[in-house]
Amino acid sequence: KLRAEITGTTVVYKLDEPLELEGPQWLGIVKEFQPGGLYEDVILTTAPQGNDVIAPFKNEDAGNFTDWQWTDQYADLMNDKITVDDFLAWFHEQIANDYVLP
Repeated sequence: KLRAEITGTTVVYKLDEPLELEGPQWLGIVKEFQPGGLYEDVILTTAPQGNDVIAPFKNEDAGNFTDWQWTDQYADLMNDKITVDDFLAWFHEQIANDYVLP
């Protein structure tokens, strides 16, 4: 319900109101997007995610290129074994190999 309200999508189930919003996710994150919060002027959209937009262009023989397969590259980046530019070059190469973009 919180996510639906914050992004402006439809709430598909009902909860008892008023909610007791005292959990860490509400206090630390969601509250900051409400009036008076640090990010009250941020505009959130419900645009599709990039992986959903690119999905129809995937090669039939491509692997399952998802973020769980990036563990080694993330670890190398976080441990200064590769640079951000190295990581982006690797990422772009994976996209070029696995997708046929128009």
